Amino acid sequence: MLFVIRSNFDKFFEKVKELRSKFKNGVLCSFSGTAEDVKKATELDLHFGITGCSVREEACLEAIKAMPLEKILLATNSPWCYIADSYYGSKYVKQKPVRLSRHKFVSGY
Repeated sequence: MLFVIRSNFDKFFEKVKELRSKFKNGVLCSFSGTAEDVKKATELDLHFGITGCSVREEACLEAIKAMPLEKILLATNSPWCYIADSYYGSKYVKQKPVRLSRHKFVSGY
């Protein structure tokens, strides 16, 4: 089961806890919650999808550090979830990828 959640994590976790036996695996896509949200999701045996959107703020990096390694799934969601220069995590990117327009086909990519 794939979940995209941007706010109101408490209500989300209440509902997932109620329905957890109905699905085998779950992934929080483009996770951007807090370290406390990581703890709650881990207790529910959920996985975390990490993208460029997941490193917008320093608190997001702290949340990622709190994740069990075996629960992390890396995704690009390219070209929409790149690590923008304005994101906190951009200072850790050593090589910026080529950013292509999603409106124009470019041969070879």
